[in-house]
Amino acid sequence: MSIPRTLRKYIEAGRLDEVESAWLSQIESAPTELDFFVAGARALKGAGEEPAARTLLELLYDEWKGEGDEVLELRLELLREVGLLMFDPAELHEEALTLLRALYSGQPSLEGFIEQVGLTRAVEDTRKNWQKVGSLRAIMQFEVGSIVWMKGKGAGRVVDVNFELGSFKIDFERSPGLRVRFGGAAKLLRALSEEHILRRKIENPEELLEMRQRDPGELLLLALRSYDEPRSATQVRESVAGIVEVSKWSSFWNAARKNPQVLTEGKGARQLYSAVASTEDAESAVVAAFERADIKGKLDIFRRNSERNDALRSDLAGRLIDIAEASPASDIELRFAVAHALRDAPEYSHDVAWSPHSMISSAPDAAAVFTALSDKTARERAYELVQQDREDWFEVFSVRLASENEPKLLDRIAVALAAQDSTVLDDFYDRVLAQPRKQAPAFVWMAERAQEDPEMLARKPLRFLQALLASSQPRELEVYKSRLKKVLEDGGPIARLIQAVSPDQAASAEELLKRSLLEEYLRGPLIDSLHMRFPEMREADESPLYALASSIEARQAELKELREVEIPTNRKAIEEARELGDLRENFEYKSARQRHEYLAARQAGLMTDLARARPLDLERSDADEVRVASTVTVGKPDGSRQELLILGPWESDPERDVISYDSDFAKALLGLAPGATAEFGGETFEIESIAAWNGDKG
Repeated sequence: MSIPRTLRKYIEAGRLDEVESAWLSQIESAPTELDFFVAGARALKGAGEEPAARTLLELLYDEWKGEGDEVLELRLELLREVGLLMFDPAELHEEALTLLRALYSGQPSLEGFIEQVGLTRAVEDTRKNWQKVGSLRAIMQFEVGSIVWMKGKGAGRVVDVNFELGSFKIDFERSPGLRVRFGGAAKLLRALSEEHILRRKIENPEELLEMRQRDPGELLLLALRSYDEPRSATQVRESVAGIVEVSKWSSFWNAARKNPQVLTEGKGARQLYSAVASTEDAESAVVAAFERADIKGKLDIFRRNSERNDALRSDLAGRLIDIAEASPASDIELRFAVAHALRDAPEYSHDVAWSPHSMISSAPDAAAVFTALSDKTARERAYELVQQDREDWFEVFSVRLASENEPKLLDRIAVALAAQDSTVLDDFYDRVLAQPRKQAPAFVWMAERAQEDPEMLARKPLRFLQALLASSQPRELEVYKSRLKKVLEDGGPIARLIQAVSPDQAASAEELLKRSLLEEYLRGPLIDSLHMRFPEMREADESPLYALASSIEARQAELKELREVEIPTNRKAIEEARELGDLRENFEYKSARQRHEYLAARQAGLMTDLARARPLDLERSDADEVRVASTVTVGKPDGSRQELLILGPWESDPERDVISYDSDFAKALLGLAPGATAEFGGETFEIESIAAWNGDKG
């Protein structure tokens, strides 16, 4: 903290009249610049002029009249810095208390907190008293009625201050009545300002709902301005939860982020958003960020901001054109990237020598152009131009089929080649399956595409299955681990390959599955599926599961629903949740993954049970002994009777007197004739009658 050199000279020279004149001039021009006055008073004290310092400080103190918070804050801060030049310790303590009581006038907990922090004790220990003032002010922001935020709990309202327990009681939405001790409040809680979106959601949600309807961009600005740092889309979504319905999030977000005062930085899942005060500030920030960025950043900034207004677009486009024209002819990727970004900009001419159209048309070897294009968007544009402008496009595409590594672009190449001559594509598939490690990108693409392409699966199902199950091991495929894991966990391609193997390949397929590194919950259902196709492969000692034909049909229908509807829907939900970014704190992603595990386990259980299921034969009329599908009347030890129907585990309903043949009681009855007795639970039951069930029990 320093003072003007002139004032310091006056003080050092003892020219107190000039000091006073400068002091009064400062009071008149800038009375709230506290640093000047504090530094001047300390300099006077250092020069042995404490009486003069006291007189000048009292002049300043009197100038700050009124009871407004700003004045009270200024007075309190002045006392903290140089109060001992104006008052003795006891007077200083009393004056500070007076200011605090005025500052927090009407706060019901003030006196209790004054006692709590000990401000009425040891009044002459000035250093400790200011520490107590700091503690008081730290907890006064959590007075009853305050809206606060706590990590892991969100926003809530303080509903009680308990001095006996030394704690605040806070009602959070998911944790009502949570207690936070006074000592930890300043670290755990943050008081929310009146304009904070979380506070307004509690105090006036109707206003925010109206804002969402009237102007989504205004609601987004409010959400962004409520925080000191830029926010991700996921964080914004959490902020407006309850105001923006889950089903309407996408439409809200697409409309809101077009607000010209919203700034975007970063790409993909790491994209962050912030708000500026005006449209002009936003444009200045965009230009400044453009100048700082590398070429990829410049292109990204242009794409995100070219629609703000024509002048900004024209400015940024001109800068990009200058960069492209100044680049060497060998920098194909830069020129492609700039041209692609400018393709719809009026400032750009498609006929310039460095345009992609010109480069593709004139290239001696168009396939070689792709080796310079690491960006998939640039390669996509190049494929379009090759097919459009070159007669040798088929040869170029055939070469690129073995080199391209982007699934979407491989799809494009494959569709184009198949429409012209499918034999080229067929030969390529065979080469990939023969050596999947050497053409890893194409093999992974085939594995993903096989989900929807029956013809690809039918080519060499056993070889394809072998390569797919072994794909988690080779080093060449390590970079594609996450994509292959998704294919294996979804189970679709493998399940379809099992349906495509021939009878003479079935045993080999089973051996491949048994030796694979698949988790048991994935491997078991696949082996069961194979056994369902080829029942003769089941082990002889596998116990059957008897059930009514209707029960079997119901579970077959459930399995079909799982495979064709629920699992694909959940797979889509996982992908959509993944796009929200930050999987560690992504509730939607974790929820979808848990749902996936449940569905996979349910599918596994159904497939295992259906592989053992055998329909009950209800046509027989034999009633000479208790069997499955028998209606049995038993005499109980107390003299009463009970009629029981014995069916399979899927039909068991003890409350309606339907028991499973696998239950202990049924096992005690099976094989007995009328008149026989059965021991169960330490009691004796008599078989009074047996009847074959006709299927009409209600």
